[in-house]
Amino acid sequence: MGSVAVSGAGVVDERARSILEHASAVRIPTSIGVPAKNAEMALAPAGLALLQGNKAVAYTWAEVQRVDVRRNAVVVTTEAERERVVTRKGQTEVKSYTEKRNHALRVLVDGVVEPALAVMLARVLEDMRTSKFSFRGTSWLEYQNALDQLRSTFHDQDDAVLPAAAVGLWVAVGLMSMFLVPVSLNGASKGAVPSGVFAISDPLGALDPRSIIAGFALSALIATFVLRFALGPSAAVWARGAARGWARQVSGPAPRFVIRQMGRLLQAPSSAAVIFLLAVLAFWPNIAATVLVDEDHVQNEVLLPFISLDEPWGRVADITKEADGNVSIHFADGRMATTAGHELGGGTKSQFFDRVNGWWKAAR
Repeated sequence: MGSVAVSGAGVVDERARSILEHASAVRIPTSIGVPAKNAEMALAPAGLALLQGNKAVAYTWAEVQRVDVRRNAVVVTTEAERERVVTRKGQTEVKSYTEKRNHALRVLVDGVVEPALAVMLARVLEDMRTSKFSFRGTSWLEYQNALDQLRSTFHDQDDAVLPAAAVGLWVAVGLMSMFLVPVSLNGASKGAVPSGVFAISDPLGALDPRSIIAGFALSALIATFVLRFALGPSAAVWARGAARGWARQVSGPAPRFVIRQMGRLLQAPSSAAVIFLLAVLAFWPNIAATVLVDEDHVQNEVLLPFISLDEPWGRVADITKEADGNVSIHFADGRMATTAGHELGGGTKSQFFDRVNGWWKAAR
């Protein structure tokens, strides 16, 4: 029999059923692929089956070509004969093809990936693939011993100081980054304005939701690297155990929730980096809305990079100055550039009014 992939609510093919319902079948929670999706791997003498929701795919051991370990993941290479239905000109026919796939599997323990088990699981799969597996064999006993030691290894690292230090570091650096990120972007925007040019802009604030998200995402990155540098591999062991809810030094649902989320943050630096970059990119509308005013024109930035709308002074209908000192430049098409509600760079409002009046009169 060839292996069969079946999708559909409540439907499991015979090959998968022979694996799942075998008396000695072993089920291991895993995550599959990138982005990772939770699944379950079932192992039996007939082969292995991968279950994701109501979808199941099964392979005989003869169809498993090799088992490798790459980046803390078990990569199972399979080659199986498949059939698919092809419709042409109203007629259907079944065609055979060879499916070649690599399945990247990571072992989950209480919902958290455990990279330390990858090598042991690969040995178990290799023994099953070559018909050398035994529940009393070395590979299975090593896997079970490593699995059993995870909790005790975490408890050796667990104390009251480490979670407090991790949370305190993340909060402190996050609060500083809330101010540092917008100040840095504001400074970079001002530095990009040439000398002798006025800029009407909307400065970024520390309490902007984008600043808060960027600041605490950056803080998660910094806290992760600081703890890993200070504690070495113990930091990763503690983070995974905390994310599983194994911490014993805290009591109460709220502290346990905080420590668990802290553990998840510390083991996802790549996600924190992506969130930080997306939050910084979200500042682009503010930066792009900057209006640059010089002796040649009024340049209105737009959202697309390297593209702007230039209004020569000949299109200006009027320039007014309000009682509060704010200056407004009115264009013939009804649009307006104003300092009201915005920040003016390059000089004072009085200097701005005098200069733009001079440029406007010179162009008429």
